[in-house]
Amino acid sequence: MAGWWLPQLNPKGLSQGDIIRPLISGTAAVPWRPLRPQALKGNKPGWAETAWTPENSGDGHYLARGKVLPCLVVSYSCDLDKDKSNARVLVVPMQPLTALTEESREAVLQLLSINLFPLVQVPNLEDHCADLRCISHVNRKLVNDCERVASMTDLGMQNLEAHLVYFFTRLPVPANQFTKVG
Repeated sequence: MAGWWLPQLNPKGLSQGDIIRPLISGTAAVPWRPLRPQALKGNKPGWAETAWTPENSGDGHYLARGKVLPCLVVSYSCDLDKDKSNARVLVVPMQPLTALTEESREAVLQLLSINLFPLVQVPNLEDHCADLRCISHVNRKLVNDCERVASMTDLGMQNLEAHLVYFFTRLPVPANQFTKVG
C-alpha cells in the first residue's frame, strides 16, 4: 500500500480518506435505555432512566456503549467542504491488524475481505483495518476536536472508493481497480 498516503496532511482540510483519532465509536446499549438529565446528590449533574422523551429536534438521550479509537473518514470531500459546523461526518472505526487471526489478516491484506479495508503503512500508526459494517455518522464538532493523522493519495482514494462499491453492492470491481498489498 505504498503510495496510498500523502507525505503531509491534505492542505484543503478534512477529506475523504483521512484518518483521525481519537474518536468515539459505538451504538446504543442493549437493552435500549432512554435517559433524561437529573440532578444527583449534592446537585451534581447526572442521568436517570425514563420513557423516550425527544427534544423538539427529535433527538433524545440514551445509554450507549463504544470505544475511543482511530477512524477513517468516508464522507465525500465536497460534502465536508460545504458546512463545517454541525454537519455529519461518516466515519469507519479501525482496529489493529494484529487483532485478527493470521488467516483473516492475509485476506484483508489481499483485499479479499468484503467488510474489512486494509490501512497499512499509515504514517505514525500501526497497521489497521476499517470495518465497513460499522460506518456511522458523528457531529463535525467531534471530528474537529480530533487529530488528523494521515491523508490518502489519489491511488489510496481509488482503492477506498472501489472497496466501498464492492462492500455496498457486492458487484465485482475489476482487478485493475485495486492495488493489492505485497
